[in-house]
Amino acid sequence: MHCDLTRMTRITRERTGKISIENNLIIQKGDLKMTGICYIEVGAQNLDRIKPLWEKLMEHIKLRSTYFREWFRTRTFDQRKAELLRKAAEGKLRVDLAIDGGRGIGYCVSSISYGVGEIDSIFVEDSYRLSGIGSELMKRALSWMENDQVERIKLAASIGNEEVLPFYRSHGFLPKHILLELKKE
Repeated sequence: MHCDLTRMTRITRERTGKISIENNLIIQKGDLKMTGICYIEVGAQNLDRIKPLWEKLMEHIKLRSTYFREWFRTRTFDQRKAELLRKAAEGKLRVDLAIDGGRGIGYCVSSISYGVGEIDSIFVEDSYRLSGIGSELMKRALSWMENDQVERIKLAASIGNEEVLPFYRSHGFLPKHILLELKKE
C-alpha cells in the first residue's frame, strides 16, 4: 500500500518503552515491534474502507452494552454510512485510516457542523491498542477541527464501554452530560 507522504506518520515500536518525536516521525517504543504504520485521509467517498473495522467496533460495543445490545446487534454499516454522508453534505467530514502492510488497522471519523466538531467514531484493532495509533488518529482529527476554528468538540461513548474513558480523558475530553434514551421494547 502506497501512503501519501504529505499525510503520513510512521510508528515503530521496539522494546524499551521510550517515545521520541523527530520531524513528524513518531517512534513509539514498547512491548511489540511494529513498523510501517501509515496514516492517510481517505475522505467520505471512501467510507467503505472502514467497514470491516466499524463492524468490529459494533461487535465490541454489542458485547459490552448494558441496555441496548439488540440495537447494536441490528445496526448496519449502511445505516451508519448514510448518517455520516448526511453529515458530510451538511458540513465537513474527515476519515483517517491507519494502515499496516496494506491492511486497515484503525480509523477515526470526525465531522464539523455549525461550528461544532465531533469525533463520530474511532477504533483500533485489539492487537494494535496501547501503541499510540489511537492517539495519532485522535490528534489528526483534533488538529483538523482546531484549524477550522470550531467552537467546541464533542464525542459520545456508549454505556458499557467505559474502558475507553481514560483514553478520551488523556485527550482532554471530560463528561458533560449523560444522555438517556427511551428503550422501545
